Amino acid sequence: TISMKKASYNQIMIFMYRCVVIVTILSFLSIKIYKRSTEWMTPKSLLESSLRVCPQSAKSNLEYSKIYSGLYYPKIYNLNTALEYITRAEEIDGTNYCDVHYQFAYIYFQQEEYLQFEERVTKGVLCPFTMHSSYEMFQQYWKAVLNSDQSRLGGSDARIRYQNNVNIIQNAIKEEEERNRAKKENSD
Repeated sequence: TISMKKASYNQIMIFMYRCVVIVTILSFLSIKIYKRSTEWMTPKSLLESSLRVCPQSAKSNLEYSKIYSGLYYPKIYNLNTALEYITRAEEIDGTNYCDVHYQFAYIYFQQEEYLQFEERVTKGVLCPFTMHSSYEMFQQYWKAVLNSDQSRLGGSDARIRYQNNVNIIQNAIKEEEERNRAKKENSD
């Protein structure tokens, strides 16, 4: 009977040990789940988490730039910080990630850096992902500039700059049409 009591005591201790281990693991996982769920509560906290995990993500840097440019949170407004993040996004993958041009244009417009804005909004029009919003911005801007006599907006040089930007867009369209025509001919 003593050996049975000892065996029973050992089984109870093993069971208790297993329970403690399981409760510890579950507690640890619950804390991790809680922390991760709170990161999903706002775009800002989610992007902060994303940048901690993957600081070389062009998409996360772009989206974080939008937060500081006033697109998501008007109260969180710091154009210099927005410019830092969008510059980092372009450095990470500027050749393949054309989405950055619209965000650059948005920031440059707010900073009244109109020549840089013009270049970036034109590039944004050429990007398939930002084409629509960039084109709207392009149209509104040039309508205002060409109907204004304010020298700070470019004066008579504005028409030349406008035509140059229109030519860039038209040439890009022609090149794309030629590429599509060549692909079609090669596939036939």
